[in-house]
This record gives sequence, C-alpha cells and structure tokens, in this order.
Amino acid sequence: MKDPSNANPELIEEISALKKRIKELEESESSCKKSEKALQKAEKMLHVILDTIPAMIWQKDLDGRYLQVNNAYCRTVGLPEEAILQKTDYDIHPKEIADKYVSHDMKVLTSGKSEFGIEEYHRKPSGDYGWSVTDKLACIDDQGNITGTIGFALDITDQKHTEKALKESEEKYRNIFENSIEGIFRSTPEGCFVSANPAAARMLGYDSPEELISTIKDMGFQLYANPEDRDSLFDSLKKYGFIKNFEVQCYHKNGSIIWGILNVHLVQNDQGNIVYIEGTCQDITGRKQAEEELNKYRNHLEQLVEARTDQLKSSENKYRTLFETSNDSIFLMRSDTIIDCNPKTLELFRRTRGQIIGQTPYSLSPPIQPDGSDSRKKVMKKINSAASGTPQHFEWQHLRSDGTNFDTEINLCVIKVGQEKILYGVIRDISNRKQAEKALKQKENELRAKAEALEEYNTALRVLLHQREEDKKDLEDRVASNVKRLVIPYIEKMKKNHPDPQQLSNLNILEANLNEIVSPFLHTIRQLNLTPRETQIAALIKDGKTTKEIVKIIGVATSSIDSYRNNIRSKLGLKNKKVNLQMYLQSLT
Repeated sequence: MKDPSNANPELIEEISALKKRIKELEESESSCKKSEKALQKAEKMLHVILDTIPAMIWQKDLDGRYLQVNNAYCRTVGLPEEAILQKTDYDIHPKEIADKYVSHDMKVLTSGKSEFGIEEYHRKPSGDYGWSVTDKLACIDDQGNITGTIGFALDITDQKHTEKALKESEEKYRNIFENSIEGIFRSTPEGCFVSANPAAARMLGYDSPEELISTIKDMGFQLYANPEDRDSLFDSLKKYGFIKNFEVQCYHKNGSIIWGILNVHLVQNDQGNIVYIEGTCQDITGRKQAEEELNKYRNHLEQLVEARTDQLKSSENKYRTLFETSNDSIFLMRSDTIIDCNPKTLELFRRTRGQIIGQTPYSLSPPIQPDGSDSRKKVMKKINSAASGTPQHFEWQHLRSDGTNFDTEINLCVIKVGQEKILYGVIRDISNRKQAEKALKQKENELRAKAEALEEYNTALRVLLHQREEDKKDLEDRVASNVKRLVIPYIEKMKKNHPDPQQLSNLNILEANLNEIVSPFLHTIRQLNLTPRETQIAALIKDGKTTKEIVKIIGVATSSIDSYRNNIRSKLGLKNKKVNLQMYLQSLT
C-alpha cells in the first residue's frame, strides 16, 4: 500500500474540498429540512388561523374557480370544502347573486385594483338571505402576473337587522317627536334651544321650531317670566340629574304669560360634563285657570257648607225640639225593631224607654185587631210596604203596660239617615175621636128614627094639604059659578036700562072686576108681585083696552099709565124685549 503522504497533492486537495462540499450539502439539507418543517408548521398555523377567524376568506383562479376557502365561508354557504373547490360561483349560488360576484371579480382582474367595502347579499343554508361586506384583491405571482383573486368578507346580517331596527326606531321616534301633543326639546346649559318639536313651538306661539330656535338665545331672560325659576331648575338638575312636574310661567310670543309644566333630565358625556338638557313641556294654562276657578268655587262651597252646617245644626235642634215636644208619638224602626222614640211614646204606652226600645210593634199590640186580623201578620205587611217606598196610613189598636187597649192612627214611611234607610212612624191617640164617633153614630141612629117618624107626619100633612087645595078649588069654582049665574046677569040688565055715562062706567068697572075675580088669570098675575093698581091695569091690557080707554076707566093721567106699563114689563122680564105685552098677558091665562 502506498504511503498517503506520497500521493498527489492536488488529489488530496480535491478530496478535501469534496469532503467540505459534502459537509456543506449535508448542513444545507439539514437546514432545508428545518425550513420545510417550519414552513409546514407555518402553513398549518395559517390554516388554523384562517379556519378560526369569523371572516370568510377565499381564493379564485382567473376562471373564477375556488382554490381555497375557510370554514367561515363553508358555514355561510352551507357546503363542505370539497364541494366548493374547483367550482365557480354559478355552481354554488343563485344566478342573480353569482352575476354580481363575477362582476366585481372582473373589475379587479381587469384593473388590477382592489375593491373595498362591497355590500353584497348571499343565501344562507336556511334559504334566507344575509348581507356581507367584502374586500376583493388581485392575486399576483413572483413575475407580477395576475393569477386570480383573493376575497375577504364579514357577515353583517345582524348589523343590517340592527340598522333596520334602528332606522325604524328613529322614524318612529321622529314621528313621535313631530306629532306629539307635548312639547319636546333639547337645549344647551347656557339656555339655547338645540332642537324642538312643533308642539313646543306652538305652545310658545311660534310658527315653527326653526323660528323658536333662532329667536330664543337666552331662556332665562327671554322665556322664563321669572328668571330665577330657571336657576332653581338648573340647580336641581345638577343635584339630582332630573326633575319632574316643574311648573313655571313662560312668555308667549305675543307677550302674554302662560303656565307650563316641565319634565327634564341632564345628558352628560363620559367625563361627567353636561352636554344637553332634554325634556318635555306642556301648556297647563287652562288647567291653572280651572284650578283658580275651582279654588274660588271651593272657597265658596266651603262657605256654603259652613252656612249649611249651621243651618243643619239649627234644623237638627229644631227637629229635635219638635221630636221631643210633639203631642204625637214618634218612633224610628230598623226593620221591625224600634230603635228610638220620643217622650210622648212613653206617655202614650205608659212604659219606660227601656220597655219600648228593642220591641216590635206587634209586641205592643193585642194579638188580634178589632177587624179580627192577626196583629203580627198585618203589621209586617204594612212595614214591608212602607220599606218598599209606599207610605202607609192606617188605624191600629195598641196595648198599654196595664193591659188596656187604646185606638191609634199610624203614619209609616221610610226616611234616609246618612246612607241607611230607617222606618219613621207617627202614632196619634184617637181614643177620644173613636168615642165621639161612637156617640155620633148613636145620635145618627136616634135622628134617623126621628126622621122616619117625621116623614110619616109629613106624609099625613101632605094628604091634608092636598085635600085643602081641592076644597079651596071647589069653593072658588062655586063662587065663580054663583057670580056668573047670580050677579053678572043683573049687571047686564042694569046696562040695558040706559044709565048715565058715569053709571055705565061704574057698571063696566064692576063687571070687569067681577070677571077678574072669577078668572084664572088673576091667580096667575098675583104671583108676579104686582101692586093692586098694576094688577088692575094688566087685566085691562089683557082684555085689549087701549091707553086712552084705561085712562077713561081708571081716571088717571096718560103718563101714569105709561109708567105702570113699564113697571109691568120690567117685573115680567120683558124690558128692552120686542114682545107684545097684551099677547104675553093672554098667554098667562
């Protein structure tokens, strides 16, 4: 074997260099293995991070095929990773959604510029649609070529719902703010309006909230009728943070003063500094005026009540006096039990108060009434009728403590004492009246018997009078017959013997008077209360004598005859009537 020291130095150098190179390669290989392990670890860590973050992340190639997706994306579309990779948006999403996704991808691929804050909607596994905000970037290789797109998206469905609810709430609040009948406002601590609703402007007389805000720059002096009221309000707000039902007088735009009621609270920032004062206001001028009027009426009513109380006290004393001094028995009952009575009741029943109070009317009565009815049943019927609102008036027999009965007259009705209905009764002793009625009845019976006896006497008397009238008529008929038969013919003979005028006149008068005596007319005419001369002239008028003939027969003046005529017409009821006196007198025959 050759000695190595004798070998070619160049060869030895090459071998040494080769060993060094091998060692370097071995070290490089070891380093590469370490780097590979580190890279694998980093990739694994990256996948863990990508799969755990809530944002959706994906990568697509130039044809729109998915190369990578994380778990958030898989959950959102409801598909496993293997069902998504190498698929396009048209394979996963509805066409109308896929069209929008592809449109944004093409913008990025064409321009090479990223798209940020794209709001897109997607369909969830449940079939509902959700919203996401997306950032899309171009994927560029080492040579600067665009190889696809990378996307990052965050599901903002809940945020969208929250925004929608917030918007609806804001609209609702705005409607309430604008249409509230109460004034709503916000002001600065210095006293300037920041905002106000129409009701607040109307309350203070302004045409719009804008006019109110632009006009009022210092509430303490421009709005508050008493500036110290705002100082008091502000001090209370700083102390308590809120104040309710604070009544204050304010200036209206027209210069008048109105009453308002405030409910306000402080709005503070995180540092505790006052930012705003917010609250509501309401016009209570009408209420205040009503309260003022009410106070007037209340005072007046109190005066009336006081006066009425005095009247009632006076009336109570008066009625108590009447109750105590009444000559009739007065009692009060609750149901059928006596609860009070006056002194006359004790006197009438000859009992003590303790023997009356607590008793029933039928216990103070005989068992049977004079008409045969049961006292208890009858009086309960009266009590029930009175309690139902029908006043009762009836006669009753009571019982004294000594066992004697006495007759009474009772009035029973219901009265209201406070809120309770009480039966009020008045008892009057009618024993004397009953005795008088009994005596009167006896007298009536006696008088009836006497009247019957007198009627018998009157009957006999009427028979006698009738007989007397018949005898009188028979006598008159005989007298008339005798005059006509025994006297009148002789007068006619004397008139035929040619007497002188005076004798003839006398004979005519005699004949006329005799005819009148026996005439029925005379009996009728006497009933008219005529004087003898008026009776004589009435007879001549009936026989057809003229005034001149009557003057010649009687021998008086014509005016006297006319006066007699007027008197006769007046007594006959013919004055101022167009009735012939002769014919009327003839009708009386």
